[in-house]
Amino acid sequence: MVNPRFPDTVAEWNENALLRHRQIISGNDLSYEKILVPTIFQLVGDASGKTILDVGCGDGDLAARLADNAKKVVGVDPAGKMIEIAHREYGHRKNVEFVNNTIEAYSESKSASLYDVAIANMSLMSAPNLDRVIESIGSILKSEAIFAATITHPFFWNFYKHLKDPEEFDYSQEHIQRTPFVISLYDEPLPSETTVFHRPLGTYTEIFTRHGFRIEQILEPVPNPDVERLYPEPWLFPRFLAFKCTGPKK
Repeated sequence: MVNPRFPDTVAEWNENALLRHRQIISGNDLSYEKILVPTIFQLVGDASGKTILDVGCGDGDLAARLADNAKKVVGVDPAGKMIEIAHREYGHRKNVEFVNNTIEAYSESKSASLYDVAIANMSLMSAPNLDRVIESIGSILKSEAIFAATITHPFFWNFYKHLKDPEEFDYSQEHIQRTPFVISLYDEPLPSETTVFHRPLGTYTEIFTRHGFRIEQILEPVPNPDVERLYPEPWLFPRFLAFKCTGPKK
């Protein structure tokens, strides 16, 4: 059931699924291709022989890339249209599985197992209940497993997207931000505006630690000079934040 206090983020991504997939496979999403995917791979490290949980897997592209080295990758996403694309494009691979569900419900299902690694690439800030999401991820990780995540930068995203005037932006308070989803090399936005739940960095760290995660690394990835020249405008500040955590000890 959709919480009436929040936008229906699942409906947003169902509407956006096809064009978002086209953006990704075209390579035109520079930040996805040149910043976010390399950052996830850097944080995960050697995935050989490991089982990986991809939380908010979207169209399955990143899960399929991880599966090139991993023993198995399971992608979970509540947006059915995204999972349809993932099945169509990558479902033939023997070590990739896609599940249309929330991570909260999946963690309680009989099909869930314990994973060596979990990732959440640009999905945590779309979760209305971050506390429950992190608790659910921790419950299906092996003891002290790796958890790697990327999010929009809690401070700089507002200024990058010009969501609110600086004097109106309250960094310390959680609030909803809705904006057209536009990538640098393609002017047409996705069909539906997308929702981001702004949370200060302290909220993320408090929730992680409360559920037994130990933060090992926080990165603010930026493009190297060659990659930055591909963008229409220079990067004035980091646009994303990345975490590497060690999961709960069991």
